[in-house]
Amino acid sequence: MMSRLVELKDVLEGMTSTTAILPGGMGLDISSTDWLTLSQMVDVLKPFKETTKVLCALDASLGQVIPLVHALDRGLTSCLAEGHSLLPRSRALVLRLQDGIRNQLHPLCKDRVYQLSCLCDPRIKGSLAGSLAELQGLKAELSLEVCKVTGGQGRQALSGMRGHQVELREGSSQEGSLSRCANPRPSKPTYLASVIAWAVSSSAGERPSEEQESAEAMVMDYMSEPLQPPMADPLRYWASKAEIWPPLSSVAMDLLSIPPTSIQSEQVFSQLGDVLMPHCSCLDPGTVERLAFIRFNLSALRFPSLEP
Repeated sequence: MMSRLVELKDVLEGMTSTTAILPGGMGLDISSTDWLTLSQMVDVLKPFKETTKVLCALDASLGQVIPLVHALDRGLTSCLAEGHSLLPRSRALVLRLQDGIRNQLHPLCKDRVYQLSCLCDPRIKGSLAGSLAELQGLKAELSLEVCKVTGGQGRQALSGMRGHQVELREGSSQEGSLSRCANPRPSKPTYLASVIAWAVSSSAGERPSEEQESAEAMVMDYMSEPLQPPMADPLRYWASKAEIWPPLSSVAMDLLSIPPTSIQSEQVFSQLGDVLMPHCSCLDPGTVERLAFIRFNLSALRFPSLEP
């Protein structure tokens, strides 16, 4: 709304200079300071709009959350660094937003699920780890998750697993990720690509290599590979690695299949309603979730399309 108002500045000023648009013959008096304040607020809020679009997309993943939070914080810090040009109201907005990010979003950056999801994104990996010790801890936790998948007891449980075919796990999370890998995802917004490029450039550089076995060896092999381009699809990457690192690929796809918001599920059910609306009165509520899953995975399950 504010960005549209700023775009129409010249039109509105032209109208108010010749026509009284308020009751009682009064004109609309917006000073140059007001226009500058609106313009600065639009610039401050633009990254939040872009972040919302990225995280609400159907192909959004949990691994995108941490780099986007860092990008928001970095943008606000940059605004304050140029504080001499900010008007008081704009500066107050920046401070409130910065406080909200640090209180509400920074805790997410310390959440292990979010951290492991970011680590499993082949475009980012450990680029945003706070320290070498933190990165080593995350790699150890990822190794433990791989051990849980294989059901083994320590390192020996995973020896000989490399080269085996990946087995699809039960549950909508893994099957949902299969559907997303089967169909190429649309181009991501350039904002996300720029955030990922910044995250990689801020990396602390080369990490020392280690020679270990089993689960830890899989994680080390993955970490030693070059980073994927910002526009790469993480799920397609892990699908291609399913035969090389079956347990690690399974863990990574599970983590990256977690949606960061509820928008994806809400859109699934709204589109399901468009398809089944004539028969909604005949639906058993207990089968709606299953029908929604089948509807969005027909191609992966090799069923004929429902489209006319």
